[in-house]
Amino acid sequence: IKEREKFKSNAMDLRLLVVDDNEADRTLFKYYLKTASRNLTVFEAASAEEGLNLIKADNHYDCVFLDYMLPDMDGISLLRRVYDENKDLGPFPVVILTGQGSESVAIDAIRYGAQDYLIKDNISKDTLQIALAKARQVFDLKKTATSQNRFLSGPAKCKPSAA
Repeated sequence: IKEREKFKSNAMDLRLLVVDDNEADRTLFKYYLKTASRNLTVFEAASAEEGLNLIKADNHYDCVFLDYMLPDMDGISLLRRVYDENKDLGPFPVVILTGQGSESVAIDAIRYGAQDYLIKDNISKDTLQIALAKARQVFDLKKTATSQNRFLSGPAKCKPSAA
C-alpha cells in the first residue's frame, strides 16, 4: 500500500511509453496506469521501429513499458539500441513485459538497462503501478551512483614534467 501511495504522490505529469504489438494489452496497461493518476500521458507504439521513432523524436519518458516479443525485433534488441555502455544505463527507466517467463530474457533485460521484468499473465493494476514506481527509483539510484562514481574518479592526474 505504501508503494501505491508513493506512486500516486509522484505521478504528477508523467510521460510513459508502452511498446507492445497487442492492442488489447496496450489498452489494458494504459487503463491500469491511468487509474493511479490522471496527470500522465501514455504514448503507444505497436512495433519496435515505431517505438524507436518515438524515442528518437523525444526520449524524455518517465518510464517505458516494452514487450519482449515484437513483430520486427525483440525488446532486448531495442534496449541494446538505446543503452549507453559508458553510463551503464538507458535514457529512461524500462520495464520489460513478456507473455512467457525466461531467466535468460530477464538477465539480458537487466543487463541492457531494464529495471524490472513482468510476466503479462501476472500483471494487475497494482503490479504495474508498483513496477513503475520501482523502475523509476532504481533508475534514479543507478543514475546518481554513476554520476557520483564519475565525480569521485575525477580527471586523470597530470604528472609533473621533469625540468
